[in-house]
Amino acid sequence: MAYDPAIKLKKLVEIWISKSSAEQRKGRAGRTGPGICFRVYSENDFLDFDEFPIPEIKRADLNSLVLQMLSLGLKDPLSFPFLEQPETAGINCALKDLRIRKAVSDSGEITLFGRGLAALPLEPSVGAILLYGSFLDMSSPSLIYVA
Repeated sequence: MAYDPAIKLKKLVEIWISKSSAEQRKGRAGRTGPGICFRVYSENDFLDFDEFPIPEIKRADLNSLVLQMLSLGLKDPLSFPFLEQPETAGINCALKDLRIRKAVSDSGEITLFGRGLAALPLEPSVGAILLYGSFLDMSSPSLIYVA
């Protein structure tokens, strides 16, 4: 699964595995007994594979991460020293989405609503439906909708 910020959805994408993943899988054949590794791609295909898989933080929806960072008092997610830096566009897209949901103010501060969202173990899009449903005395329909 890969998050597409253009359509704001996760989508199933077919990609080749990385060389490191292929070698790890080969190592599993015969680990506990005799085994053989069959690969259904050519050596030329293998040589074109990336060395390592694309890190999750570069493929994921960053809304929850950015919201949690802001709720912990980290003011600027763009300047955080990640081990693997996410795409700037991904962080900016998350901030924009959180502003639209009123979880973050125009100045980039987390709002009271955003603190409520951050306390829920849910994606902000789902949590927003539940919180707005409870504010509008529509908890049951909102629960049914997100289920």
